[in-house]
Amino acid sequence: YRLLMAIFGVYLIIRGFGWEESLFQKASDFIRSLSVDRISTVIYFVSFITILIGGGYALSDLTNYPLVLSDFDTLTTSFSRLFLNSVSVDILILALLIAAIGRLVDEYSVKHFIQVRRYLIFIGFILVINIIVDAGAKYLVVEGYSLGNFISTCIIYVLLFGLWSKLTEYFFPEQIAFIEDLVNKTKGTTVYTSEGKELGKVGGVYVDNMDISAVRVGRRYIKSEDILSFEEVITVDAETIK
Repeated sequence: YRLLMAIFGVYLIIRGFGWEESLFQKASDFIRSLSVDRISTVIYFVSFITILIGGGYALSDLTNYPLVLSDFDTLTTSFSRLFLNSVSVDILILALLIAAIGRLVDEYSVKHFIQVRRYLIFIGFILVINIIVDAGAKYLVVEGYSLGNFISTCIIYVLLFGLWSKLTEYFFPEQIAFIEDLVNKTKGTTVYTSEGKELGKVGGVYVDNMDISAVRVGRRYIKSEDILSFEEVITVDAETIK
């Protein structure tokens, strides 16, 4: 009952913010991307199997290193022991990285270079967070691992992450600049139907293969094949809007 209420609550939030069409489109694109002849599908399958394996190990790890919730200090200590000694944590992090690589491959296949860069940064972020949490856990439970060790680890890897994020700016710079320019030029453009009815202004732009695949006007998601012209204003086929 609580799970159903939680799902319904999340749905209402998504609908309230007007994210329904966007999320549905992304989910549809993801499902369409699954194909036996695509390497990303194999990657997702490997990630799924890895999650199952990690989940199996997690049951054993929680038995050997149970979380104690009596107070905050005990909780952090028990979590630290679990994190440092658990095989499942490493496996689940690996599964997350594999899934991120799958998404990266999908985005690259349709030339979503901005998203490719974001996933590269995300992969680096996962690795850095894992290292920092590992260092924090060692500080709490490993004798001889000092606060200085923890702080120096944090500083070094945060700087490395910043360097990695900066480095990704040099991946596909021309393509990313082209996409950003295309999006910026299209956003805010007034959209009319072929019958002259104003629908509003473009709030979101979706780009596939270096070209506009769809625009979002309010809660409407308009595909490129329904757009009749891109000029100072955008004209769409009135029949597809009804």
